[in-house]
Amino acid sequence: MQLSVLHSQHLDTKNYLQSLITHLICIWPNYANRPSFFFPPRLETAFLEITQGYYLNECKRVKAHKDFVNKNTHQQLLIRHQFKIAFLHELKQDPGIAIRHYKQAYVDLLELKTTDANILEVKTVAGILNYKLCQLAFMQNIPLDAIHQFRRHVDLFKDRVGNPRLAFEHSAWMSKQFSHFGDLFEEAVGFGLTAIQTQHPGFYFQQAANHALARKEQAARLCRVSSPSQPKSIGSRLSKARSNAQS
Repeated sequence: MQLSVLHSQHLDTKNYLQSLITHLICIWPNYANRPSFFFPPRLETAFLEITQGYYLNECKRVKAHKDFVNKNTHQQLLIRHQFKIAFLHELKQDPGIAIRHYKQAYVDLLELKTTDANILEVKTVAGILNYKLCQLAFMQNIPLDAIHQFRRHVDLFKDRVGNPRLAFEHSAWMSKQFSHFGDLFEEAVGFGLTAIQTQHPGFYFQQAANHALARKEQAARLCRVSSPSQPKSIGSRLSKARSNAQS
């Protein structure tokens, strides 16, 4: 699915546009000697229209390609397209539409058949989509939607451990989910969101720590069981366990 690669490609595009705008300002007559923070409102509006048009055309291009995708045979490609459209709308400053497409990508992901071989990849992509949904919900000042989305996300994946020998990977993933949501919650509080006793960032950081401890215990237990008489490193034992689980 390579959604992380797709994400970096869009960031490269955004950085390129920013560099181009800066260059145009520097070569514009009488602007080179002005403070770097000076940005004429009319010029800002012009560049905004250009970028809005660019992202809109990109959305149309992706949607046109998506119309030819068979949902029964190209489920992963559909998820990729929904993510691309959502991210483009996010860059286009349309958070409402971006949320809708991120949600659809999440729904399409849940329809994928999971196995021990692909469960970690599915959970990784689910974590990215959940993060974007929660982030946009906090940015839209709808924290209850963010909390509801995260709870649903955890409920859907908390029992999808995969191969029992690799349970430590699941615990590590769970720890990251709580930690990332705690970061988003804490950032929202910094921008004025009022936390209450039963809902605050510390609760999620505590859960992240609990899962991290569980991961450590599971990994140590696996190392003791797999080869009790050979003093191999933890890294080599975990690599061997992962290879055995996937074979």
